[in-house]
Amino acid sequence: MNKKAIIIAPRALYVCAPAFDAEPDDEGWYGHVITCTEKLDGGWYKIVTPYRYETYAHKDDMLFDKAEIARREGEDTKLLRVWALAGDVHTEATHNGNVLITLYRGAIVEKIEDENVRAGWTHVRLYGGAEGYMRSLQLGAYYDKPALGEEELRNAVVSLAKQYLGTQYRWGGKTPLGIDCSGLVGSCYLMYGVDMYRNADIKEGFCVHEIERKDMKKGDMLFFKGHVAMYIGDGKYIHSTSRAGSDGVVINSLCPCDPDYREDLANGVLAVGSIF
Repeated sequence: MNKKAIIIAPRALYVCAPAFDAEPDDEGWYGHVITCTEKLDGGWYKIVTPYRYETYAHKDDMLFDKAEIARREGEDTKLLRVWALAGDVHTEATHNGNVLITLYRGAIVEKIEDENVRAGWTHVRLYGGAEGYMRSLQLGAYYDKPALGEEELRNAVVSLAKQYLGTQYRWGGKTPLGIDCSGLVGSCYLMYGVDMYRNADIKEGFCVHEIERKDMKKGDMLFFKGHVAMYIGDGKYIHSTSRAGSDGVVINSLCPCDPDYREDLANGVLAVGSIF
């Protein structure tokens, strides 16, 4: 079975086994096209995400519609990403219009060309045909492949990661509602069209490869036992941690002289990875 579907939930639940009470595994972003490889009982499917991660999702979070999928993947369809942490889709181009749906960073919508739309607003189409309006500042480019040079991309992913500071830790999370360590690092690169392995590992066949620690630059990854962080320069790194007292996205240091130094992680680096 290889059947495509579009994620239509603002935050689709991906789990380690086909059951609602199974361990969280990942989260799907609105507008992603996934491939169902096996149909299971209770409305569950085994799926493969666009970034080649195998997991389980429920039919309630998906739209099986060949015409919608063809439109979503069509060359003439103008796609935009939600770059704001969250954005409402309104029934009218006004702040007091009814809200159709709230989307989170990473969601993909279709832009409708509309010369008459109110300034500061963008006319969008949702999957299934409903139309609405989003604030233009909440939207940005959709990258389906890397489009930035190395230095620009390194700076961009670090800047994006810092926007998650204070976000709570959530196992399997990948939205501003809650995010885990590999969700943070992977999301920042995925927004710029770079697919990497979902979990905190350097996995063969994916873009991250091991480098010497002395060659580490901003945007590279620090791998620990069951954990990953993004190096941001000057001996510091950003990560999502479940440690009591942090419980979310914070910046820590590799330097003992800094007040945000974490000895356990500084001494626990197993590898340094990079896509460059």
